[in-house]
Amino acid sequence: MDNNCPVCRHELLRQDSFFICPSCRSRFAQEVPCPDCGKTLEVLKACGAVDYFCPHGDGLISKKTRCAALYRSLNRRRLMLMAPLMHVALMLVTLILAALMLMVLKPMAKSAGRNEGRKS
Repeated sequence: MDNNCPVCRHELLRQDSFFICPSCRSRFAQEVPCPDCGKTLEVLKACGAVDYFCPHGDGLISKKTRCAALYRSLNRRRLMLMAPLMHVALMLVTLILAALMLMVLKPMAKSAGRNEGRKS
């Protein structure tokens, strides 16, 4: 099973009950969905082997056959704090672009008005 960061694709390191990316410092919880019903499987570890059990009726599922891990981000607080900042940054960029467009369009409108006055 690949343990690659879904954000930057670097290898994740296991730390207690979660995974951490040393590159982007994101934290993730590993979840393995059942290939049949899609609900989260329980992990069974014994003698170095890892298998999965579906408590929703699909029984024992071998890791080797058809299980793919998904990583759920644990960085919600960081993302929630960043969202308002990103919104403000987007608004500033929009205002700057609007100001630049006005600076470019005003001289063009003035010169177009002068040219029409000369034609008639």
